Amino acid sequence: MTYILVFFAQGITEALGLVALCFAIARVPFSWKKIFLFSILLTIISYTMQALSFSFGLHTVVILLITIFYLSSRGNIKIIKSFWVTLMSFFALAILELIANAVYFKIIGLNAVEVTSNNIYWPILGIPQAIIIFMIALVARHFFKPEQEI
Repeated sequence: MTYILVFFAQGITEALGLVALCFAIARVPFSWKKIFLFSILLTIISYTMQALSFSFGLHTVVILLITIFYLSSRGNIKIIKSFWVTLMSFFALAILELIANAVYFKIIGLNAVEVTSNNIYWPILGIPQAIIIFMIALVARHFFKPEQEI
């Protein structure tokens, strides 16, 4: 049960930061409440796909596509702009995950295989990068201001 709670805390924070970063880079005004609810949906979809043992990484492709269409429809922007903005945000998250995981593994003195098989270390692996991507989204929103806020 604790694993699920930590997964959702990390997943919602990461999705919130990721979606907010997409909107910020696209210079599209947004509502935190709507993005928060959308982040919950993304996290539920991701958790369900991982729990059902779909092919490794398929949940990422599905989340990417859903985010592209959400940004395009809610942001009222062309799908190609939504695609590139979402791809850039996912790329930023991937780079951040590589760095955060390398630091995490160094600090705890274990490798990826050992961490994934550990019920304590595995659930908290994504929390630092989730917090950092959220902070990056806040900073990006400051620099990429939309014309008007909702």
